[in-house]
Formats: sequence, C-alpha cells, structure tokens
Amino acid sequence: SDEDTFLSLAGRLSRFDKQISSDERKRFIELAGKDVKTVVHELFEAFDPDKIEQHAREINNVPDSRAPDNEEYEQAQKNLARKAAATFHGELNTYIDQVRRVHEQLIDVVNIDRVTFAGWDAQAKEQIKNLVQDFDTFLREHQDEIVALKIYYAQPWRRREVTFRMMNEVVDLIKRNKPNLMPLHVWQAYAQLEGADGKPTSQLTALVSLIRRMTGLDSQLTVYSSTVNVNFQEWVFAKQAGALKFNSEQMEWLRLIKDHIAASVHMQRDDLEYAPFDARGGIGRMYQLFGEDMDGILDEMNEALAA
Repeated sequence: SDEDTFLSLAGRLSRFDKQISSDERKRFIELAGKDVKTVVHELFEAFDPDKIEQHAREINNVPDSRAPDNEEYEQAQKNLARKAAATFHGELNTYIDQVRRVHEQLIDVVNIDRVTFAGWDAQAKEQIKNLVQDFDTFLREHQDEIVALKIYYAQPWRRREVTFRMMNEVVDLIKRNKPNLMPLHVWQAYAQLEGADGKPTSQLTALVSLIRRMTGLDSQLTVYSSTVNVNFQEWVFAKQAGALKFNSEQMEWLRLIKDHIAASVHMQRDDLEYAPFDARGGIGRMYQLFGEDMDGILDEMNEALAA
C-alpha cells in the first residue's frame, strides 16, 4: 500500500542518514532543498492521523466544533502525500542510490512508487529484531523523564492513570529524536516477526500496544482496541452478574466511553463535554443516567479496560 511504501522509505532514509558523511549530507540538502530528517518527517506525516486532521482543518477552515468529514480528510491526506513525494526527483534518487551503494544500505528510491524490501531472510529478520530492540531500549532510556514510560516500565499497576496527553508526550519524544522508531513503523516490523490481527489506527494506539507487548502485559502483539473490547466485555459481564442491570441508554454511553478509551487511552470527566458526548447531553446526561456512581464508573472503566 502507499502507506507501507512511505513508512518503509522513511525508516530506510533514517538509517541512511546515520551512515552518510557531512559532505554527503550537504549534497543531499542541495538536491532535496531540505535535510534528511525533514524528508523523513514529511513521509511519516503523510499518514499521521493527527497531522492529516490538522491539515484538513487548516485548508478547509473546519471549526473546532466538528471533525473534518471524509472528503476533507482524504484531500488533506493526499496533499501531505504529494508534498512528501514531490521531494524525490531523478537526480536526488540517483544520488541516494549511489551513496547507498557506497554504504551498502538496503534502500532503493529510484522511484517513490517502488520501494524494494529486503527478502524475508536471516539478514532481514535480524534487522527487524534490531529495530524492535532499539525501540524498547530508547523507551527504557527515557522512562525516568517521561511519566507514562515510568508507569508502564516500573509501575504497571498505575497504568489506569496514563492519559492521552502523557502518551502523546512519548510520541513527540520519538518523533523529535528517533523518527525511524515511530510506533506505526515499528508495529509493521514487529508484526512480521510474530504476526498480529488487525492494525492500529494511530501512532498513539500503536505505541500503547507495543509497550504492552514489550513489558509483558500482552503475550503477543495485539491491536489496543481489541484489548479494550475484550476487557470491556468482561467488565460489563462482571458488573451485571448480580442485581445490577444496565439499560439500553446506559449501555450506549458505556460503549461510547469504551471507544474513547480505545482511541485515546484514558477517559476523564472533562471529556464528556466534547464529541460525541456533548451531543448527547454531556456530563449532565451521564449524571442523570448513572447518578453518584458516574465518577466511579469512569474510574472503574479506566482501570478495567487498561488491564
């Protein structure tokens, strides 16, 4: 797919950037009009849901009160992809290929529409293992400075406290320092090692799944929404095992909260004032449905669904 092509190329260019000399790097800038890291960022951003939404809002003047529609989102994605692809032209592609040959890099960008992958041989498998290990090592090295990493690696019983903002801090850290280790790219590699059902929809949810796998919370690589769905079913079953029975509207709200946690890791009371909850009455309506148990329900779901 186009996404696989762009992400693979971004990862290979990141490795390429580590190998080249200062003179080769200067020549790259002359030909591309930007440095390798910028090119890598643009390739990743072409399929970054957050960047696509931001661009869709900018070019269509989408108000904060609604999300971009499918047409606006698709147009924004195409714009970002065209911008990233426009960097590559004959002279630059030839230069990259020549330098790659010198450094024996496994990269081929003669055409952005044709990125060749190393075959599934011992060397390729070892490269993927190294990529996954580099990802784990990078996160562990920063666990003392990033709260979310400290919780997952050292205090996993506190993971219900991890918020959307905390996980985004990790994504930003990777993007700034190790763009070749962006979660969706690492997920793609890891999935080749042990397989995975489905595919994460964002860098953030890919990150959560990878961390859960690397810290042993999950025995195999699992899409986070699948983990949340299973935990939700078990939680609802346990809650209704006795006299308590949720009515249809309560269940609708619980499913919305579950979906929010699957996409954003954590649910806070303030989130009830935003879509899709605001259209259904927000905090006031949830309080009418659950009464004084409302905050307890949110706390329970944050804990149970992150189990």
